[in-house]
Amino acid sequence: RNKDHLATNEQLKALLASHQQPPIRFKQIFNDATPAAIKDYLCGYWRSVGIMSDEAGTIFNGYTLNELPFINKMWDGATFSVERKSEPEKLIRDARLTLALMVQPDVFKGYLQRKGDTAKGIGFFARCLICQPDSKQGSRRISSPVVSSEHLPVFHQR
Repeated sequence: RNKDHLATNEQLKALLASHQQPPIRFKQIFNDATPAAIKDYLCGYWRSVGIMSDEAGTIFNGYTLNELPFINKMWDGATFSVERKSEPEKLIRDARLTLALMVQPDVFKGYLQRKGDTAKGIGFFARCLICQPDSKQGSRRISSPVVSSEHLPVFHQR
């Protein structure tokens, strides 16, 4: 009877070892994530993240940029220790983070009023290329030439 137990355990171990693991979810671009979610992702299998948005008001007014020192360290590629009470320490090594944020001027001005001094003081803005193109609103002129319609009947007859 004891031999059957050992044989069964060996068979179970072999079966569990051959069991396929579920695929790893690959996500490289975030457009509304907390720093904790980004840390959790970088502690896993992937080492690069992009925070990108063409409506970045959710990022500037949300939680994503609440931990600018962490964002700075990931932009620099530095090692970062993630420690939680309920889990053992995890290290983020050789990770990279990039930002590509497009936002309306008034939203960015609001961010500057709330957190601009801090962002500048810790070097976040030094890691960013910030640009504000001149507005073309109200100055676009239609200057297309008059389109000839002499060949239109030939087109319609085909």
